[in-house]
Amino acid sequence: MEQQTSAEAAENAIKYVASLLRRPDDLDLVDRHFRTAVRKKTTLESRLKAAVQTQLDDAEQGLITLQSTVDDVRSIRDSFLEVDNLYNKCIAVDSKLIDIKLTTSQHLQLSAAKDHLNYIFALPESIEKTQMYINDGKLLEAHKRLVELERARDELLIEIHKLPEHTELDEQASHTLMLKFAFRITIFDRVDSTVALFLLPVIMDYFSKIIPLSNKLAKQLWVILQRTLNIVRTESALLVSVLRIIEREERSDRKASEKEQDTGFCPPDRPKGYRKKALDVLEKSVQDRFEFHQAETREENSTWLIKFLEQTRKSVIEDLIVVKKFCTPVFPASYNIFQLYVKLYHKELASTVNSISQEQLKANDIATLLTWSKKYSGTEFMMHPSLETDVSHLGPLINSTSEDLLLRKYASTMQSTIKEWMSNLLKADMKDWTSTKMPIEDAEKCLQTTLPVDLYQMLDQNLSVASVPGQKVKMKAINVCMVECSSFLYDYRTALNRYRDRHMEERTEPPNYVPYMIAIANNCVIIDTLSNGLL
Repeated sequence: MEQQTSAEAAENAIKYVASLLRRPDDLDLVDRHFRTAVRKKTTLESRLKAAVQTQLDDAEQGLITLQSTVDDVRSIRDSFLEVDNLYNKCIAVDSKLIDIKLTTSQHLQLSAAKDHLNYIFALPESIEKTQMYINDGKLLEAHKRLVELERARDELLIEIHKLPEHTELDEQASHTLMLKFAFRITIFDRVDSTVALFLLPVIMDYFSKIIPLSNKLAKQLWVILQRTLNIVRTESALLVSVLRIIEREERSDRKASEKEQDTGFCPPDRPKGYRKKALDVLEKSVQDRFEFHQAETREENSTWLIKFLEQTRKSVIEDLIVVKKFCTPVFPASYNIFQLYVKLYHKELASTVNSISQEQLKANDIATLLTWSKKYSGTEFMMHPSLETDVSHLGPLINSTSEDLLLRKYASTMQSTIKEWMSNLLKADMKDWTSTKMPIEDAEKCLQTTLPVDLYQMLDQNLSVASVPGQKVKMKAINVCMVECSSFLYDYRTALNRYRDRHMEERTEPPNYVPYMIAIANNCVIIDTLSNGLL
């Protein structure tokens, strides 16, 4: 192998020298090539020596580290052995400390008994102070006192819960027995089972004022939350106090639930579910704000719906701006209060709009309602520069069923209105046919009546109103207009035939037969011309 490597090296060297000395003139450069080769060899040997030295240093460091690790392992092993020996010696000491343990336990139980007795003796005073704090609006202080009262009651009840089944006793000296029970159950951790069973209703009766007190505090919280949008701008600190109490009660509910899973005991008024109740109160407050802005009746104002919808739009935008600007910093982030209010307002808006859609509405009112609902997600409403909230995920204000119903109502109402208008136009025109006055003349001195222009204006007005809500409503309106125009032209032709027959029976009647026949012919031309402008 070594000879093969040497042979390959010699062969490569010969090829390299041959490549350098291709011409006779290259012999003059032999010295320079020699010096270059020497320099390369020196550089290569230096790099090789440095690499080998680095490898040797790393290997030496690895050996040192391994030796250190071995020493550390031996030291740890010796320490474990020493700890094991000390532990074996401590087992004997443990038996000598039993008296100290018992004394310590009794001292701790005595301290707990003292606290229990203090709460029991001070209960009437504590309830009175809590009541006073609630009346004065000092909600955090009232809640703190209430929590202390509940804790004292629950600690006694859970001790009773731990006792075995027992039988009932005669009710005598109940409060004295309760005090003894509170002392004995914490000092000696035992009590007669019959006394424990009798004391359960006694304790519940003694602490019976706590739950009504809690309900009264809760009522105060709900009254404040009901006025959130008004209070947050002037008394945000009061609203913060309410929210802090709600969050504390939520934590207490979770702890009570965990304790119930571990011990089977749950306090008599848990879970309180303050957060869910708070959300219900907020939803009710939104409902009340909608009920407050009731619309005028149709009898009072023919534009009642336009005014109501505009008032509702402004009110919703103002309320949501207050929520975004003032409520968001006050409420905990977990409430996502702005989106919550957006959902609540969307729900009430949808309910209100769908309720209105079930009423008897005029065609213009239906078009107004559909137009307003289309603008709901635009810059004039929920995408207002101060709100900029996307409500597309909440669905449309008017559901498909209500929309179909509105479209049918719109078509039916519009059809009856147009039919009535066209009938009145035809009657007025027929009345002119038999009059003694001549038909009117246009700019070109052509005879005509006012019917074509009146008919065009009526249809154009209805189609203009229908085009605002959207293409679907406009197509419904066009269809109704086409049907009614066909019916009107048929009636127009029928009336014209009767008009002709009357003249044939009596040539002198009507007095202006020829001029009005010319006017009627011109009317037909004008109607045809104007109808193209409608489409």
